[in-house]
Amino acid sequence: MKKIKTIKTAIIALGAALLLVSCNKDEVNRGSYVDALVTVKEDASGTCFLQVDDNTTVIPSNMTTNPFKKEIRAITTLYFDDAKIEDKASAKVVYLDTVLTKSLVPSVANNKEYYGNDPVEIFNDWFTVAEDGYVTLHFTANEVLSPLKSHWVNLVKGENPENPYELVFHHRLEGPKGPGFVKGIVSFNIREILPDTDESTPLTIKFESFSGPKSFTLKAKGNK
Repeated sequence: MKKIKTIKTAIIALGAALLLVSCNKDEVNRGSYVDALVTVKEDASGTCFLQVDDNTTVIPSNMTTNPFKKEIRAITTLYFDDAKIEDKASAKVVYLDTVLTKSLVPSVANNKEYYGNDPVEIFNDWFTVAEDGYVTLHFTANEVLSPLKSHWVNLVKGENPENPYELVFHHRLEGPKGPGFVKGIVSFNIREILPDTDESTPLTIKFESFSGPKSFTLKAKGNK
């Protein structure tokens, strides 16, 4: 059972000059720091690269191999010598921390009981995004009082047999609920449900919030 890694802030603060983007190819000042959500990958030759969005890759100047030995989502801070963030640009990795990365799970007869139905709120910010075959969710939930317990989170496919692009985020507290709140980020590989097209597919993400059921839509590019 994989559990989320909680974070106290949305991202490491590096000062007022830090530019926050998730996938932005606009011009930045020379010698700029950029924060991004990326997929850490290796090409056929084993060289590490960072997939910033569906179209943009960055080549780390100070990393030759994937330190995690597998494809995984991560939060990174990059330092660009050049004036533009563009495809195949080179950048120095200043900070790199993995995001819990999971596959979709199948619907079962009792999803709420099995996967949990404890409430969360999902932030509408640049962490919550569908890109590079992943859905990444930035959420907050009640803290768990026991230090030996945590949270179990899943994105369930197939709850609505009539809509394969409807996914349900389930959260289960593993232990007694505390009065405070924690934040977490989790990514789910959704390539198995995406069509073989280069067009965008609307995905409906449903979840149980603190005020009742909610849903929102993200657009994900197909597998082509």
